[in-house]
Amino acid sequence: MSKGKIIVHILQGACYCKGYDPGGFTGLFDEDLKNAVIRLQTDAGLTVRNGKVYDYVFKAFLTMDAYVLTFGSDPRIREMQQDLNNKYYTTSGVQPCDGHYQRGTNTALIYGIQTEEGIAPNLQTGSVEPTTRDRLPTLRLGSVGNFVKLLQYALYVNRFDPGAFDG
Repeated sequence: MSKGKIIVHILQGACYCKGYDPGGFTGLFDEDLKNAVIRLQTDAGLTVRNGKVYDYVFKAFLTMDAYVLTFGSDPRIREMQQDLNNKYYTTSGVQPCDGHYQRGTNTALIYGIQTEEGIAPNLQTGSVEPTTRDRLPTLRLGSVGNFVKLLQYALYVNRFDPGAFDG
């Protein structure tokens, strides 16, 4: 069996484990498998929803992370998770979108802050360090933009509902 078919079999198995029907274990990258990939790309909130398996998409299939709401989840947290993936996956990686605030969500939030602060991707850590703290802007009544939206996310997960996540 060729290396390509083996990789497609692995992807098809991962689709089943994630709850996406790839249409069988054929070893062929067909329309069913492409549609399963598009569903994960959509559920994860990614901007690219073309059914192509980029490295970050393949990794998302191979983790234990969920990209759909699970028991006891919060749809607003999932909305936040999808938006963080949409804007910051290139630095934070694809994080879960299951509606539960967790380590990956927190890390993506910090990567978002570091990206908005203009910290170079290779210097971003996903942790709040002195550079991250020093570059935090002062937000005032009437401020708008991505920093405001990230603050709204942080407030919400700390049980202070800011209303809409509108930045």
